[in-house]
Amino acid sequence: MYHSKSWDVIAETDKAEKGTSYTPHLGSKVITYAKQLLDHVLPLATGSHQERWSAMLF
Repeated sequence: MYHSKSWDVIAETDKAEKGTSYTPHLGSKVITYAKQLLDHVLPLATGSHQERWSAMLF
């Protein structure tokens, strides 16, 4: 999940290439990464950030 030798933590694969405009697939990967990071560094007492925010639309 974490890449130690690069500032880019989201791999540019599977239609997740950076561009000059918003890319929905890359945006989705960023949101998923953020939820996983929160679960790792700031876990909730019950459940997870991934579960808690799954109903939100991004």
